[in-house]
Amino acid sequence: MSHALVLVLLVQSTDATDPSTSAAIDAAHRTLGADAVVRLSGYVDVPSDEVMQKQSEGADAVVAVSWSDGHRHVRLRMLRVADGSWVDRDIGFDARDASRERGRTIGFALASMLPESASDPAGATTAFVTPPVDTVPVIAPPPLPRSFRGAVSATGLFAAGFGGYGGGGGGGLALEWYVNPWLGLRVSASGRSGQVGPIAATATMVAGGVGGRARLWRRGPVELGGRVDMVLLWEQVSHLDADDAAARQQSHLLPATNVALDFAWYFNESTGLLIGAGTEIAYGQTDLYLRMQKAATLVPVRGFGELGFRVRF
Repeated sequence: MSHALVLVLLVQSTDATDPSTSAAIDAAHRTLGADAVVRLSGYVDVPSDEVMQKQSEGADAVVAVSWSDGHRHVRLRMLRVADGSWVDRDIGFDARDASRERGRTIGFALASMLPESASDPAGATTAFVTPPVDTVPVIAPPPLPRSFRGAVSATGLFAAGFGGYGGGGGGGLALEWYVNPWLGLRVSASGRSGQVGPIAATATMVAGGVGGRARLWRRGPVELGGRVDMVLLWEQVSHLDADDAAARQQSHLLPATNVALDFAWYFNESTGLLIGAGTEIAYGQTDLYLRMQKAATLVPVRGFGELGFRVRF
């Protein structure tokens, strides 16, 4: 009895039900034989070699299908389990090519990437005889990886002014909503306070912002992102003299822009450690006076660092 070839096909979760995927499976059966088994599995991020190796148990080959350029270009990366070798193939398509035609091309390409002994198994006399398309046997795919809609972050923060005051310690919250796997919209709020030594005052800053975050790079549990927020910044300075009955307070609002990079390490599917660093640019400088003399400045440019957690949902 001949060995039934088992092929694990990894596709982007959003492509699992695309006509190109079913057409690729049909074409692979047409070439490899009706008893060949195709196990379909979805992914959110292009799987690493380590992930593909973990998927290889009980299979003859594992193939990752990754599309780019609006489904005009596809890369096929195959692990041949028997000898542990890797095979890559890139295929380009015309914008006018139908999805099923692209899928058939992929299916035939997959079969050609297999070793000859696998793609033409002994005794597979029906390799080019296949049931009607609607009855081709395909194993039901395992559950697709969870697709996240957004994330919430909670961090402690520390800021320092470049060439003056305006820093301090505090914390922040942010809510992100993913537009696609690489881009998200966000709202944020933060607060901090710090001392202004020359006038024995406390500077308090509260900010609310809206912006966007892009995932710049990801591999396994590690992710690097960049973000830009447009912020409305409320600054208040509180000063108490020995002869004052109550603290004197002055405050105002300033627009600002925050630009930052963040690094996340996810220790489970949804929760990760978050580290960030960036620059806050306020559109205005605040000069502080004591007894009619300029004593300190809340400078417009401040650097900040963050440490906390991100939870995806």
